[in-house]
Amino acid sequence: MPGWVTARELKMPGSTTATIPIIAVTAHTTPDDEEATRNAGCDDFTAKPIDVDQLFEAVDRVLS
Repeated sequence: MPGWVTARELKMPGSTTATIPIIAVTAHTTPDDEEATRNAGCDDFTAKPIDVDQLFEAVDRVLS
């Protein structure tokens, strides 16, 4: 199942998983890709290859 489909299902209103933060980790890094990722329900976005510092910053953002 594609990640965007998974994110949409996890964020469905009323689901028990709707409030769990989702950080997309993807190689698709254009502004349109980021917008599509957020529209799918992801709370933040980071690019591959993974920069650990950027990933931790994203985790801090979604948990604050």
